[in-house]
Amino acid sequence: MKRQLILYGIVFFLAFCLFCPVEFSAGASYGLRLWYQALLPVLLPFFLLTGLLRGMGCTDRLNRLLEPVTVRFLRLPASYGSILFFGLVSGLPVSAGMINRLPAEDKQRNLLYPLLLASHVSPGFLTGYLGAYILAAPHLSPLLFLTVYGGNILAALLFLRPAAHAASGSTLITEQAHRIHASYAPHPVPTPAPKPYRSFSVLFSETIQSSVLSIVTVGVNVMLFSVATALCSTIFGFLAICLPTAKPALSGITLLISGLLEVTSGCDTLVTMNVPLLPRLSLVTLFASFGGLSGIFQIRSILKAPFPLGRFIKIKISTALLSAGTMLILQILFSIK
Repeated sequence: MKRQLILYGIVFFLAFCLFCPVEFSAGASYGLRLWYQALLPVLLPFFLLTGLLRGMGCTDRLNRLLEPVTVRFLRLPASYGSILFFGLVSGLPVSAGMINRLPAEDKQRNLLYPLLLASHVSPGFLTGYLGAYILAAPHLSPLLFLTVYGGNILAALLFLRPAAHAASGSTLITEQAHRIHASYAPHPVPTPAPKPYRSFSVLFSETIQSSVLSIVTVGVNVMLFSVATALCSTIFGFLAICLPTAKPALSGITLLISGLLEVTSGCDTLVTMNVPLLPRLSLVTLFASFGGLSGIFQIRSILKAPFPLGRFIKIKISTALLSAGTMLILQILFSIK
């Protein structure tokens, strides 16, 4: 069934390309322009820097520094400390690339929990694009931080955090096993072999190759979902011509679908349609908290480890509704205008 749906989708896209070439090209051009102007300058340096830091062992120090929070409170292996840090600092899908490079013994069976903790839009995107441009109210950026980040983190802690007996993670379990073994074995526990030495030039070359592959994958996803947005706009635009009385409802549906498919294009549509601040702030929070199907598929394409994609989308929708509802309540309580 899933394979048939994918096949039908490909055929539908090909038909859109053949019968609406102008709209198809405009959607693809917009997606590539968005990737080149907004995502490439932000994500590629972070891919390079995090790859170099990890290759040089700097992330190990960050993991040790954050171990009390990561292991005792979040109940994750200590190696997730740097992933959560860079996920908050640089935004998706940097965290997915770092999770993908973890050793197999440090990966959780259920990756939804660390993904929900670490997969956010970047702080620069929240303050620079959403706060300053979309809302034209930079002073509302702290509210965006509170609702967008707080909603995802709160939902992860309430519904996905592992049980207490699994809190220590594989690292502490391995240490306990070593201590038990050492108490009975007549010979000392063997230490793990040191990692092979790599020169900085080799590390730099390998990091560039993996970073370019990751950023190109992101660009292809953004382009495809921008084409999907153009397809939806074309369909609903044709329906609005046929049904003039339903034009406002169709415009609202188009706006909602656009934001759920791709955050940036959906928020830009809010400005184009001149949506008032009260609903605009709640919709911006909804779109940013969800991250868009484009962002979710960026994570899926970079993260090679399997995880339930359908369940992850449902959880992201739930957290987005929680964040948007919280923002609406705060607007009403504090009379934000």
